[in-house]
Amino acid sequence: MALRKGIDIKAAAVISGLADFLDGYNKRNDMKPICERIVGHPDTHKNEYIARSATYWADEINVPILIIHGAKDKHVPVEQVR
Repeated sequence: MALRKGIDIKAAAVISGLADFLDGYNKRNDMKPICERIVGHPDTHKNEYIARSATYWADEINVPILIIHGAKDKHVPVEQVR
């Protein structure tokens, strides 16, 4: 989110980050209470989920990013990073 808002940096690194908050909510029951506490339910706060999901606005990031993510991560699917 900081990259999207134009933080003044030359490059960034992300380690095992959740790129699609809405997808995480839908695929991981253990995340639902946390997501709802932070954002609310996606039926009524979908735009807030999108605002926290780089997959929807990746084209707005204008610095190089190093993404470090293991293919066997059990919490965040590697497909989100790809």
